[in-house]
Amino acid sequence: MAPEASEKSSDVSDKKPWTVMIYMIADDPAGGELLDQQANQELDEVVHAKLGLADREAIHVAVQVDFRSQPDVWRRIIGRGTWLQPESEAADPATLYGFFDWVASECPAYRYLLIFWGHSRGPFGLFTDRPFSSPMAGLFADDDPRTYVTQTLTLKELREALGHARECLRQQIDIVAFKDCFMSTLETAYELQDWVKYILASTDIVPVPGWPYKDIFEELARGTESAPAADAVFAG
Repeated sequence: MAPEASEKSSDVSDKKPWTVMIYMIADDPAGGELLDQQANQELDEVVHAKLGLADREAIHVAVQVDFRSQPDVWRRIIGRGTWLQPESEAADPATLYGFFDWVASECPAYRYLLIFWGHSRGPFGLFTDRPFSSPMAGLFADDDPRTYVTQTLTLKELREALGHARECLRQQIDIVAFKDCFMSTLETAYELQDWVKYILASTDIVPVPGWPYKDIFEELARGTESAPAADAVFAG
């Protein structure tokens, strides 16, 4: 995948009915190169769905992806360009803060759908760039004395990041959809209840094959309200 542009975007489009934000993390010891391949396949489906809309400019789709086998972090606004950022730690809340700041600047909208993609340990947090150091990590454990939780994006840190998102977007995120395993828990609902309107998640392992992004994007392109949009994403 080659960058479509090598410099920061400076043109901000008019406010759209929806912006889809996708935070995609393949830089995870539990996935290795296989997770990179799956992330590329998922990204291809996202691009195809966005560019396949009858009106390609109906919505924004902004992606930040961190591959394991490639340097840097890739930011992409589908249909506009791709920009490289210095490598950062996916589980660091500051990385997520920066993603929200970028989206607020480049992809303003009346409503926002946030999709997380990558490994999750449910109440123990999402993502990690480092080998795991807890016995719970099984084959991926190492001798590092740090605890398992400190190596992930915890639910508390996620809650704080969504609070930052509300500040920089100047509104609450409408839908958060987790393409991550074990995120449909009371702990998740409790931490995020004041920061998003709807949460879509699974209580179990999430299958690797992609979601029907074309159907989802077409629904959002109609300017659908938050509740029916959440139903449409859930149905997908």
